[in-house]
Amino acid sequence: MSNLMTSAAGPDDSAARLAAGRSVSKTASVMESSARLKLDHKEFEASLERLRAFALADDAELLQGEWNELESAILRHIDAEDMFLLPGFSRDQPDVAATLHSEHAEIRRQLGEVGLALDLHTLRLEQIDALYRAVARHAALEERTLYPWADEERNSPLVDAVVRRLPRAGPASTREARTTMTLLALLRVCRDGEQGYRRAALDADNVEYQAVFTRLADARGRFARELRDELKNLGVSAQFKGTLFGALHRGWIETTSKLAPGKLRTILRECARGEELALRAYRAALRTDLSPTVRGHIEAQCTELGHALVDVRALSATAP
Repeated sequence: MSNLMTSAAGPDDSAARLAAGRSVSKTASVMESSARLKLDHKEFEASLERLRAFALADDAELLQGEWNELESAILRHIDAEDMFLLPGFSRDQPDVAATLHSEHAEIRRQLGEVGLALDLHTLRLEQIDALYRAVARHAALEERTLYPWADEERNSPLVDAVVRRLPRAGPASTREARTTMTLLALLRVCRDGEQGYRRAALDADNVEYQAVFTRLADARGRFARELRDELKNLGVSAQFKGTLFGALHRGWIETTSKLAPGKLRTILRECARGEELALRAYRAALRTDLSPTVRGHIEAQCTELGHALVDVRALSATAP
C-alpha cells in the first residue's frame, strides 16, 4: 500500500516530504550534538572526582594518567566553544557570553596551577576541589544559556563544528582507555575494602561481628575478581596490594582497636567511612562512558555497597 500511495502523490507532495525529512534529520542532529556537549560536562565532573580519589590515595600513576586525559579534554572543549559558539552567542547575549569567556579563562588558569602542582608534587586537595566547583558552576551556566541557543536550527553548523573537535566520546579506543582507568580505580578500592574488613574481623572480639566483617570482606574479594576479569578482557593485568590510603585506613583500624571499651563501635564507624568513600568512587565511575557489560557489573556492585553501608551503620548504632 505504501508504494501505491507514493506513486499517487504529486511532485509537490514529494518535495514537501523530502524537506520535512531533512528538517527532522537536522533537528535530531542538533539535539544529539547538544547532548554530546552535556556529556562532556558529566565526564569532566566524574574525572575530577576520580582525580581527587587518586590524590587522596597518593597513587601517582593513576593520578597522572587521569590528569593527562582530563586536562586535554577540558582544553579541547572550551577552545572549541570559544572558536565556534561564543562569537555568535555574544551578538545575542553579550553579557552572558562575556561571563562564559571569563570563566573559560579562569578554568584555564586553574588547570595550569593544578598541572604545575602535579609536576612539583605539591598538589593539594583544595586545588582539585576548587577546579571541580569552577567546572560545575560553568557547566550549569552553559546548559541554561549557551546550549539552548546552540540547539536552534540556524546554529547547527556551529555545534557540529564543535563536536568534530571533541573525539572524547567517539572512538572505541578512547572509551577503552577510560574504562581501564575506571576499573583500575575501583579494583584498588575493592582490595582496600577487603583487607580493611579482614583486619576488622581479626580485631573484633564478638563472633557475630566477625562473621559480618568476613562476609563483607568476601564480597569485596568477589568484586575484585569481577573487575579483574573485565580488565583481562581489555588486555590489562592488574597486580598490586592496594593503595597508600588503604594501608593508612587499615592501620587506623588496627590502632583504634586497641582502645577499650567501645572499640567495636569505633571499628564500625571506620568501616562506614570506608564504605562512604567506596560509594563515592563507584558513583563517579557510573558517570563515565562505559560499555554496557562493565556498567552492569559496576551498578550491581554499587547497589551491594549501598546495602553494606546501611548494615554497617545499623550495627554501629547498636554496638556495645
